[in-house]
Amino acid sequence: MEDRVLEAEQSLLAAILLRNEVFRNTRVVEDDFADPRNREIFRAMGELDVDGIPLTGDMLHQRLNNRELFKYMTLLTEHGISAYWQHYDQKVREYSCKRKLADLAGHLGQWAKNGDRLGEIIEKLDEQIRDLKQKIADGHKSLHQRVQEWVLSGKGVFNVTDCYRELHIVTESHKKLPRESHWSAFVRKD
Repeated sequence: MEDRVLEAEQSLLAAILLRNEVFRNTRVVEDDFADPRNREIFRAMGELDVDGIPLTGDMLHQRLNNRELFKYMTLLTEHGISAYWQHYDQKVREYSCKRKLADLAGHLGQWAKNGDRLGEIIEKLDEQIRDLKQKIADGHKSLHQRVQEWVLSGKGVFNVTDCYRELHIVTESHKKLPRESHWSAFVRKD
């Protein structure tokens, strides 16, 4: 992994540790982290946030239950300057999109070698690029904003599973968010 990718991820996590409100304002999702350690720490932060528990080092240590990961996490605060968290948020998302684009290039080669019909390859490619464009467009909004907009865009009762699918919410920590009490404020009007 490139040093600047790791630095951006570490700096964003450090900013969250220094200023907990950054977590709710970040546009990064768990899958945007390239480093598995950073992904696990971010997931733990999301679980604590959903449970209404402050994002402190002690609480993260209890949630992670991994001494080596906790030691790594304590080093993160040396990397972050919380005033610049938006910069790191943008960089983590940018690097994530680039990795997804590189993965797409690999898939394109496999699809072509597997003998898929040209129309099917183009359709798969279009779908993947649409998803990537949506991720970039949604990256300018927090998950909170995206769910709120989705809920308010329709009428009547909504199914949380539909919310997951349409907003591409795949991680367990983010799936908890639409089900939690603070989301009950988003009620569709008849």
